[in-house]
Formats: sequence, structure tokens, C-alpha cells
Amino acid sequence: MPRSTITPRQDSQFHILRRAMSVRSSLTGPFAEITVGTGDAAVVFNLPKVLLCNSSTYFKAALNNGFSETATQSICLDDEDPEVFRTYAVWLFQNEISRASLEGIDNLETHMFQVYIFTDKRGIIGLGNDTVTMLSSFWTCNEIDMNVTKSFLPLISSACHLYQLALDCMVLESRLGMIIWREGYLEQVVGHSEGVLVDFFKKERLFPNTFKRNDSCFRSICHYHDHDENEEEEEACIGKTNSGRNIAEGHCGIWLQVAWKWHTAAWATFRNGTLPCAEIVVGTPDNSETFYLHKKLLCDSSSYFKAALNNGFAETTSQKITLDDEDPPVFRIFASWLYHPIIVLPSEDLHTQEEHLLKLYLFADKRGIVNLANDAITMLASCWANYRVVKSKTNWIFSEILASSKLYDLILDSMFLELRYNSPDISRLNAADLPKPVLIDLLKREMRYRRGLSDFDACILSACHYHVHGPDGVLTEAECVETIEKGHNIWRYESSGDYTQIPWNWDQDE
Repeated sequence: MPRSTITPRQDSQFHILRRAMSVRSSLTGPFAEITVGTGDAAVVFNLPKVLLCNSSTYFKAALNNGFSETATQSICLDDEDPEVFRTYAVWLFQNEISRASLEGIDNLETHMFQVYIFTDKRGIIGLGNDTVTMLSSFWTCNEIDMNVTKSFLPLISSACHLYQLALDCMVLESRLGMIIWREGYLEQVVGHSEGVLVDFFKKERLFPNTFKRNDSCFRSICHYHDHDENEEEEEACIGKTNSGRNIAEGHCGIWLQVAWKWHTAAWATFRNGTLPCAEIVVGTPDNSETFYLHKKLLCDSSSYFKAALNNGFAETTSQKITLDDEDPPVFRIFASWLYHPIIVLPSEDLHTQEEHLLKLYLFADKRGIVNLANDAITMLASCWANYRVVKSKTNWIFSEILASSKLYDLILDSMFLELRYNSPDISRLNAADLPKPVLIDLLKREMRYRRGLSDFDACILSACHYHVHGPDGVLTEAECVETIEKGHNIWRYESSGDYTQIPWNWDQDE
């Protein structure tokens, strides 16, 4: 069988494999020939049958149960990668994924996902567990490569331990410092497939706030292993981890394992799949999208959904609601916010994002989602502090809102600041093409607000003036102030920015 050219990486692993085999030279019994790959890229491995069968349900069956491979004691795996199989072959003798065996790997995360998929396919539980340990230790000290998780998570079952580990580590990463506000980070998160994204937001919502140490997963790694309730096997695995085996290069910290403690009633319910969901169909028949969202989250956030799903309407029986007058992209932003209360906008131009925020406020106001309406206000205020009110793009909103609404106040106050700063004149106001009642209200503000007030960030620094606060799950003003000062729903947040909130007093002399 031809063999591909040996690279330095492969040569290093061959030496490791030879040394490992010499250590096991006392092994007696037959060897099996495993050909991995196709054509000139194929590689032949001769491995002890006893090690293959003891490690893998697949090899145990193929080499013993009367298949054609049983007679020849040779197996062809033309759908596998020789590099991945080589990691397995070295592990077979060393009983761990050693750092030396991974030298030369370009992307550890990609390789470990490939190894895990191979182990899941071939029933190699021990290597699957060690792969999970390796990745968990790596993610303790390194950011998750979202390009890797976007590629591989859809390829594995959501019931797999690596799937659960990856999402839990993503939750931890999103809770560390200000990484979530790093430019492009949220876009990377929402770039995952819809199923992965929904699972991520469920976990983020259901894990307790104390779940935030970067090593919370790694220090309870057996929670993500398959030990089939074998206590001795689990203790042996803990011993391996405590001694530093299967730990990624550069891992810094304590290896000592502790009991997993992050189970809550809500989390257990989520894992058991018993949280009731409602079906929400959004959009017109020719352009609709269906969402399955947890009923409790819908009812806790919205007076509309609480009434529709509980008060004896037709929707109460079917637990299905059709919103044919709503826009699916806007509802998608709400669905994301429902599980993780941060507004994530599509990566589009400024004017389109501004329009999405305005429509999001209208949706929230119409459906009684007060916290979402407040968050939309915060984001709009911080946006207009940097980019000003684009008057030609906001005129349409005045026919959709009342002059008594908080959004109306925010828009006019933001326009007032812009016009005062730029010394308003007739030509500028004519170009704005504002409705006459709006012009009158702008004039009233000019007469009522104190002189010298023109800072563009004046609205965002008194954001709660444009919010509605109250009972029944709506954030209090104190709670809201705390979240804003931490950068919650600030447009393109920068950690160097100062968002300390002050009382709104524009109509008072300083």
C-alpha cells in the first residue's frame, strides 16, 4: 500500500508511536492491519488486536464477530483521516493525549473536534473523554475559535458531551470581563447555526450568575465524560486529570477536580426537555418564520404573551400564536434577547440597524415587553450620541408613535441637541421635512431647556428619563442604571467610555 510523504509532524509521531510500542513489547498475540485514507494518502497501521478491541466497540465487533475483517484481521477506513487516526494510535499505547503527540498540529481545536467525531463514530469512549479534557483545559486559557465551533458543532449531536462542553465554555467566555463587547465578538456568536444559537441562549439564561469562573467546566471535567455510572472509572479519570494528563500546552492553573455544582432546578428542567414551549408564527403567509420559545420566558417578559397563552383565548389551548403583522427579522432579535438580554443587530449598515431598533421598540411597545423597549431606547440614545439623528430616515416613525411616548421624547431631545449645537436655521429645518407638530415641540424645547445644553451624550447619560420602570419583572431604575453603567446595550460599547448616569434636569438652571 503506498504511503504519503512523511512530514516532520508525522515523523515525530512515528517516533512516539515506535517508543510506545517498544514499551508494550511484552504484549503477545495477534496484530491487526488498519489502512486509513485513500490512494497515495493512505497510511497503514499495524496495531495489537487486544488494544484495539479493548478500546473500541467498533474494532471489537469487526475483528471478532465473523465479518470479512475477522478472517483477514485487516480493516480499511477510507473515510478517516490518517492524522486523526495517528493520534488515536499513539493514545492507544500511552493511554493519554500527550502534548508531544500534538506537536505540529496547526489548529488544536479543529484536530480535537475531528478526533472526537472519530471516537464517537468508532465507539472509543476513553479517547473521547480525554479529548474533552484536552479541549476544556485549552479553553480555560485560550479564547474559543468560533470559526471552529461554527463548523463542527452542527456535525455532532446536541446530546454529545463535547457539544455541551463547548456551549458551556462559550457561556463562561461571554461572562468574562468585557470580552462580549469586543468588536465583532457578538457577530461571531450569532454566526452559529440556529439550533446551536438557541441552545447557547438557553444555557446563558438558565445557568446561575455564579457560573462565571473560566475554569468552572475544566475543574469538574467528569461532568462532560461518559463513565456509564462506573465510579471506579470516574475516580481513575479524576486521578489522571489531577496528575496533569490530557492537559493542553500552556494551561495555567489548578488541576484538582471538584464536584460539579451548577445544577439548578431550571437547568435540570432544560436538560430533561420538560420546559413547555409555545409556537410563534411571524410574518405573512408568503414570508413567515416559526419560532419555538419557552412559554415561561415569553410570559415573564411580555404582558401580551402572558395573556394570550394563559387567559382562555384560542392560543391558550393550542399554545400557538400567529403574528402576521410583525417582521420576522425584528422578532428574531427579540427571540435572541429573550434568552440573553442583549440586543444583537444584524451586521448591516447604520441606517438599516437604526431602522431595526425603531421597529424593535414599536414591537416591544405593542406587545408589552417593557424591558426590551427600554433596552432599545438605551441603544438608540447611545447611537445618536455618536451618529446624530438621521432625520430623513426617522420621519416615518412619527406616524407610528404618540407624542406622549418615551421614544418620541428621545427623538426630539436628540434632535434638539443636534440643532442647538449646529445653530439651527430655517434651511436646516426645511431640509428635515419634519411634521408641523414636531417642529412646534422642538421650538417648545428650545424655549424651555436651559442655555448651554448641547452635549451630544446628554440623552444617554440620563437614559432612564426615557425608560418605563416598575413592578412585575420590569427592572427598577437602580437596576437599570447599574446595567447601563456596565455597558449593557450601549451602541458599539468601548470600555474606555464613561456612562455614569446622572439625573435628567434639562429644564433647570445649573
